Amino acid sequence: MTDSPTSDSASAATGLLRGLRTVRQLRPDALPENVLPNILEVARRWGGAGNRQPSEFVVVRDRHTQRRL
Repeated sequence: MTDSPTSDSASAATGLLRGLRTVRQLRPDALPENVLPNILEVARRWGGAGNRQPSEFVVVRDRHTQRRL
């Protein structure tokens, strides 16, 4: 049996999800400007609870505001 493109992408996605880890400590440096749109695009497409629960994303760059939050 040969792997189809669909099974290859499913295997890649499964490998990616198995490799995810919870971040418990954040780095103090800011994200590069070109990374943030990619992260937000993935987050926007990531379903939660059958897409029945609305999601909101807020980007806070000001250090004072971050500490207050």
